[in-house]
Amino acid sequence: MKTFLQRHQADIYGVLSGFDRVRFRGTRRAVSYPKGVMGLLWVFRILLKNLAQFLEGHTKQLKSVTEELAKGTPVGQVHYVNSSSESKEKVVARLVREHQVPDDFTGLVAVLSCVEPCRTFGVYRNREQKKLELRSMFRKCLHYYLYIRHPKFGLLHIRIQSWFPFQVQVCMNGREWLAKQMDEAGIEYVRQDNTFGWVADFAAVQELFDAQMRTDWSAMLSGLLREYHPAYVQLMEQLKLPEPYWTAEQTEWATDVSFRSAAALARLYPRLVRHAVHGLGCVDTMRFLQQKLTKSGTIPQRLKKEVVTDFKVRPEGMRVKHRVGANSVKMYDKPGLPLEITVLRAEATIHHAEGLKVYRPTEGNPDGAMRWLPLRRGVADLFRRCELSQRANEAYLEAMAVVDAPETLGTIVTPLSQRVQRRGRRFRGLQVMSADDRQVLAVLNRGEYTIMGIRNRDLSAALYGTAPGDAKERKQRSARVSRWLALMQAHGLIHKVNRSHRYTMTDKGRLCATAVLAATEASIQTFAQAA
Repeated sequence: MKTFLQRHQADIYGVLSGFDRVRFRGTRRAVSYPKGVMGLLWVFRILLKNLAQFLEGHTKQLKSVTEELAKGTPVGQVHYVNSSSESKEKVVARLVREHQVPDDFTGLVAVLSCVEPCRTFGVYRNREQKKLELRSMFRKCLHYYLYIRHPKFGLLHIRIQSWFPFQVQVCMNGREWLAKQMDEAGIEYVRQDNTFGWVADFAAVQELFDAQMRTDWSAMLSGLLREYHPAYVQLMEQLKLPEPYWTAEQTEWATDVSFRSAAALARLYPRLVRHAVHGLGCVDTMRFLQQKLTKSGTIPQRLKKEVVTDFKVRPEGMRVKHRVGANSVKMYDKPGLPLEITVLRAEATIHHAEGLKVYRPTEGNPDGAMRWLPLRRGVADLFRRCELSQRANEAYLEAMAVVDAPETLGTIVTPLSQRVQRRGRRFRGLQVMSADDRQVLAVLNRGEYTIMGIRNRDLSAALYGTAPGDAKERKQRSARVSRWLALMQAHGLIHKVNRSHRYTMTDKGRLCATAVLAATEASIQTFAQAA
């Protein structure tokens, strides 16, 4: 991203990175599977044949207290919506206008209800074994949406499932929260919907954004439930259910690059879109989203997720989206802001944490040794999820830096072909168009090494495959790879991570690798047109 910002710094006000929309799910893990529910029924001495009657009683109680809660809102009652045809946010905005809710009102604004799918449990008659069984199942039930104007977090909503196990979701917007933070700090800004085209102090506002990640999420989310629907919390206590286990069901992390004028971005954006659609492939998408590739840098054959790039023209502008399964990184412009300001947004969305890693001890041994483990969906790993999302945005914008690059391939490659000296040692010039040097550059530029870096053994495996059984040959390979790493470091393409055996690419190295690899894949016709 640094290269992109440096290249267009004359046209840019500043950059803001942080939460866009975040959806949390509160799960009662003790009753999230059939055996746990059977334990709950045993506590209350409820037979399986009486399960529906038992659950229906608590559902009626929840509906009654929620309808009573809605009477205290400015709207005055629960408003039913058709979830498939109406936007709930637009419905709330219309109700606010109709009931003339003051702009400075804080608290529960409205309660909506709609019928939506849910995961619950049902009794199944096993005719072979001649007994009743409890099974997990999907069905539809009524859900309540509590829309709140929070004095600290802005507009958010709480979604409550009216049927057992009474799942709850909290959906909030980091930009709404940021607006409240800036109002409290007295920082001026220009806002359009959830976008800030200009702020008086970008560095100070970024610090406010970063402070959001230091939140005690479990305490905050459980506190919202107790504050705005205490009767729901009391009902869960009656059922002897523990506090919900909070997970980040979906996170949207956006990096907004604020351009000084719409004309500046209008000249650049079509070329960015063209490069994103035609210049980036499935492997690049895997790299942006930190998904594992094979040692040869290709997509694993066992991958069952779709890797897709799609382009969409919307009324407000053009959007390019790169997706691996349910996770994605996308780019779009946000025109129409006041003062002729316009914003280029790169946004990483994570639904599933599979394939992502976090450096932590095991869950059952918090004082144990740290190691790379799978990223959890729980809010305990939300900070790492934010870090990975930011890396995805940065890698994506860095890939966009080659568009309108003032450097030619010659200005990049020629200095690298000269001999250099580092710490008293002389190193040969690189031959970046040769198969060997180009292969090393391609491996170093892989996305899976962007975050954790690359080790000697990683580069050796990528270049030569499985380690040989002969110890002498393994040592020779290791020495050969060490010389490659020293050569790349001498030319400033990689640097060593302090107190580790890992190396990461420098900005110069990424620019060189991108230019060389793009040139080797370009057709003769492309060069002829450029000439």
